[in-house]
Amino acid sequence: MATKYLSRSPFDTAAIGLSPTATFVLVITASWALPAGPLTALFGAILVAYLLMSPSVANAAALRLALPFAVMAVWALIMSRGNDGYIVGKDAWYAGKLCLCLMLGFLLGIRAMNSHAILNALVLLAGVMAVITIVLWLRSGASLGDVDVDTSRLPLVATAAIVPLVDRIRSQTGIARGQAAGLLALIALAVLASNSRITIIAMGVMILASVGLFSRTRRALLGGAAVVVLLALLWQFLPEYTGGELTVAIKLRRSLDEMLLTDNVDPTAMILNWRGFEAYNAQLMFDQSSALRKLLGSGLGSTVDLGQEIVLEEGAMRFLPILHNGYYYLLIKYGLIGLLFYIVAVLRFGLLGKAADDNLRAEDRMLRGSIVAILLATSVITGLYNKTELNGLAIFVAWLIGFAQRQRYEESVRVQMPHSPITGQQS
Repeated sequence: MATKYLSRSPFDTAAIGLSPTATFVLVITASWALPAGPLTALFGAILVAYLLMSPSVANAAALRLALPFAVMAVWALIMSRGNDGYIVGKDAWYAGKLCLCLMLGFLLGIRAMNSHAILNALVLLAGVMAVITIVLWLRSGASLGDVDVDTSRLPLVATAAIVPLVDRIRSQTGIARGQAAGLLALIALAVLASNSRITIIAMGVMILASVGLFSRTRRALLGGAAVVVLLALLWQFLPEYTGGELTVAIKLRRSLDEMLLTDNVDPTAMILNWRGFEAYNAQLMFDQSSALRKLLGSGLGSTVDLGQEIVLEEGAMRFLPILHNGYYYLLIKYGLIGLLFYIVAVLRFGLLGKAADDNLRAEDRMLRGSIVAILLATSVITGLYNKTELNGLAIFVAWLIGFAQRQRYEESVRVQMPHSPITGQQS
């Protein structure tokens, strides 16, 4: 009965002639395979189709999800007067692409009557992505943990598949359990071969999310404190980088070191803690800004003066438009208010996507794990404003929110109309 009832919902229209599951697979695959420019154009076209075919209540909810980031972009554009026009355009593009991902993911999620097909598709996609990543890694001839070799990075959204795979291992037996364990091992190997610290961290976060660590506020606070203590202890035993070959262990140590600001202008020391050097100069710029710019930022297109010309792989550079530390990126371009907007908006994802009945459902655990991964990623790869790595994860987070709101909507209708208009039976 429930399927018949739900099938009458106006959310179920196939806007581009594809089912929600097929469109989800298309969008997630495109977020990994396409360059940022064509990806934005494709997402824009699909979003327009969905907006035209969706009821106004769904479009309004999708807009509200992206609204904090859109508002930030508007005031940062107002504050951008006098900044380089090309960089202003790129920053506006990053913000606009984020809004596209959120709105599109939401409108896909609100059409889903159940999550089974989508989670199966995500697991399958994660497996395919893992195989391709491993094949590219093997072709590169690198050893495991060799981070000097550039291979295709496994997208962060693939790590979300860890949650349903862990559930399968715990709930199933025989061949099904073996298949789930094999896929999980495959994804773990791809994560290690992907040359990305944040992907390794995201895998750890999703493992913690799979056991419900973030599904209760008190548990999340205690677990978070435990993780911080473990990282502090781990930092003591990781090898320090003094130049030469990089390994995963050294890169993890550098990730912790780079949280510390440094004003060291010695060329070697500067490169060893480049993120800390960037962040120091960003903090210096913020300290010297007017009260208005501290609150609202220096606008889109603003750059951080390094104080001297630095020779990087891209060439000589003194003014940085993009910072590795996304919190300083937000602080400089959007100000203290923008930084607060961003953090609150990301944390609010958890409230918007909370299940009506049980916050230990797989969807809720995946959402909360994704939120933690986003907040951690913001410290090293600009977070949701990153050019590629977080596109798929942003779409999936929005999908989870849309799906949860669809379920809450249907539940509210059942409460108001205890008898089905189709069968006359109780729902």
